[in-house]
Amino acid sequence: MKRLSLALVALGLLCPGLAAAQVPPPTRDYAISVSPPEWGGVFADLEFSLYPYLSFRLDASSGPSGENPAGTLSWNFGTPGYNESVDTASVTCLTVTGNRAVIGGFGLRRIGGYIFDPAVNPAPPPEDIGFVLIAVDNGPFVLDPNTPLHVGPDQAMLIEPAGSTPPRNCPGVSSGSLFLVGGDLVVHDAPPMPTSKQQCKNGGWRAYGVFKNQGDCVRRAEP
Repeated sequence: MKRLSLALVALGLLCPGLAAAQVPPPTRDYAISVSPPEWGGVFADLEFSLYPYLSFRLDASSGPSGENPAGTLSWNFGTPGYNESVDTASVTCLTVTGNRAVIGGFGLRRIGGYIFDPAVNPAPPPEDIGFVLIAVDNGPFVLDPNTPLHVGPDQAMLIEPAGSTPPRNCPGVSSGSLFLVGGDLVVHDAPPMPTSKQQCKNGGWRAYGVFKNQGDCVRRAEP
């Protein structure tokens, strides 16, 4: 697989005008990009056009064990000379462990940039690809007016392509090449849900941290 990290250095500011992802219920695993009120989305500062940049939006969720993955991703990676983008991709798998999420997606990739001359060296045609995005939530983003790049504590990495078919399994990936990003990523590891009514009794419902009372837990455990 060809590894493309978030900017290889994900030097990031936030892009105005993009809405934040809606937070899924706490009974689901999720990984989303969240925006401070005056900003939205995550993108790399194009002042640093000599370096690769990556912008992305992330709205992924699944059941506590990765079941029923849902959501969308979009990203744009490269430099003005060469860039790749996926405008809308479907989330095909999600694995969350603590503050770390591995998200698989599948969508139409486009390639462009000024190195391509339509007459003699046209860009490759668009094609559907699978890819994997790693997101690590290291805490909330805090705007620092003394840091012009506004790099936050969160980390991420893009790996593409992961094949010509949708990835259905999101395996563990080494975190050695993760880089800091601008903006705020929120990763939530949902507690396992009860599989029997007995697990909800004698105060057991409290251990899950998401139920209002025993009856609420029992209803979730019922087939």
